[in-house]
This record gives sequence, structure tokens and C-alpha cells, in this order.
Amino acid sequence: MRSLIGNKGKLPPDPDSLPDPKSHLLKLAEYAPRAIRVDLVIKKGAKASQGLGYNTRLTEWVRTVWSPERAAERSPSLARARRALAQLGK
Repeated sequence: MRSLIGNKGKLPPDPDSLPDPKSHLLKLAEYAPRAIRVDLVIKKGAKASQGLGYNTRLTEWVRTVWSPERAAERSPSLARARRALAQLGK
């Protein structure tokens, strides 16, 4: 996530405890480099909840950078989901 939003925003130690993770991500994106901000954060007065490039930017980041293994270290719910999927594959 740091590679996406940069060093200014503070990442939560326990993302599973966030009541609205998407909203938190969008708040962090306000401190991101300009190109990321433009894609993720809505312009004032817009009716959308996120910027027009939100899906494209996050899809690319997940595909090329995100590590489910690393993310599961901070997210017990993701760790459980990964274990359940592994069991289904057996």
C-alpha cells in the first residue's frame, strides 16, 4: 500500500478494524503523489464516491504490486480467507 499512496499517509496497523476501509483508503490517497490523487480522489462537488481512475489504478496495483501473503500478515480476515481457499483446492 505504501507504494501506492506514498510515505505521507499513515497506514492502519489493523485494517480489519476499520469501519469503512474504502473511505480510509480514499483519505490516505489525499496525501498520495499527484497522479494517484487524480485517479483515486473525487473532485469537490462530484457525486461519485471515488475518482474516475479508482478501479483502473487499484486493479493495476493489485495485479503488479500487491502481495496477498504480506497483506494477510496484517489482516486476519484475509488470512482466514486464504486458508479456506487453500482447503478448497485440496
